Amino acid sequence: MEKENITQLIQEFMQKKDWEGFLNQIESINKEQKSNEFIRIAAAAYSQMLDLPEYTHDLRVLRGLAFLHYSDYITCNSYKGEKNKALPETKRECEKKAEEYFKQILRQDRQPRDLYRYAHLLYKAACDFHTKEHFVYLYEKKDQSYELYDEAVYRMEKRGRERQTALYSRACYGLCRCGLDTLSLHSTLLDELLLLYKIHLTPYGSSDMHCHRFLRMCYCIEQVRITEVLPRVIDNFSTVVHTHQQYEKSWDIYHMLGKIFDSAYQYFLCKQREDAYKSAEKYYQYACEIDFIRRREHLPVSGFAHMYTALLTLYIRGREENKFYAAWEKYNPVIHFSEGFRILSQIRWLIIKKDYSEAEKVLTIYINCGKWQPGLSRNKAIVLLDIISAASTGKTNTLTGTYTSFQLKQLQHLKS
Repeated sequence: MEKENITQLIQEFMQKKDWEGFLNQIESINKEQKSNEFIRIAAAAYSQMLDLPEYTHDLRVLRGLAFLHYSDYITCNSYKGEKNKALPETKRECEKKAEEYFKQILRQDRQPRDLYRYAHLLYKAACDFHTKEHFVYLYEKKDQSYELYDEAVYRMEKRGRERQTALYSRACYGLCRCGLDTLSLHSTLLDELLLLYKIHLTPYGSSDMHCHRFLRMCYCIEQVRITEVLPRVIDNFSTVVHTHQQYEKSWDIYHMLGKIFDSAYQYFLCKQREDAYKSAEKYYQYACEIDFIRRREHLPVSGFAHMYTALLTLYIRGREENKFYAAWEKYNPVIHFSEGFRILSQIRWLIIKKDYSEAEKVLTIYINCGKWQPGLSRNKAIVLLDIISAASTGKTNTLTGTYTSFQLKQLQHLKS
């Protein structure tokens, strides 16, 4: 049926107040038939039904409204942006309405798909760089998202995950992505101090929770790897490069594995830290090689360089300068690392070697230029300049950035 005819049909159901007819019809409509006008009319129909006593708690109505607002919010966060929104509400209003509908749904029923969508919504909202919410509020949102992903995975395994393979795989991957975010220090300054001085810093939350989540992420990403039939040890890259994955791409899975073990190494989440480091290196290398070969063979790639910068940053963390430059020389001719990342890496190595005067010179030239490059933002440049100042002078009263008392304490210890 044509999009125009479907929209007209929905309007007829509304005029006749044939709500059951509307619900039956809408279930048979596929994604390709749903125009923005259809979505607006469907949302209006659901909203009218919600005002009727017999439909106030109807899961079909609540799910319909939750999905429409959830989808519109996700569309706003995609490359399409707000210009492709279907509903009249703002992005923020869509998020809040979807969240409220999901809460009502989960009070009655806890289906994996609802759990997954609610988790995805919360995670996206917490990661929205336009938000001005406090760190603790955003952390709690991610924490709630993680628990919802976890419950979705658990319920699908209990019922037989083979019935919902795609959803199961995405929930496992979402849990890992969200879990890693809850293990972050959420501070550019602290991240740099951890990298450059190996100061022992712990993420927000209890160490027991961190260790438990590390193990849970290891389990979940392993399920994704198994689903996509990817080897734990790659003997033949050509086979992996030319193998199609159904849900998550091979380079993303290996990159995620690398990040999980990288976090374990950084935050002391396992007893064998050096083994975690080697695992992180191996999986980052796998992700890089797959992407590198695909680029050379002109095959579709993500277009991002995150797996390469992750590997190079790991080598900085491990103080493996020879490996760092070997990887740079190998990949740069094809990847073309940004000038910002090149300068960032140069400054990091200079700070590690305590060549503060040269690091300050390079950074000052970059800042005075005023052309902020990908890889080295103004905020990060200021943070690095303050680290250099505190480490070389032992003083923190002339810093440019604004820091908490805890962060200032860490800076004060750099000179000693």
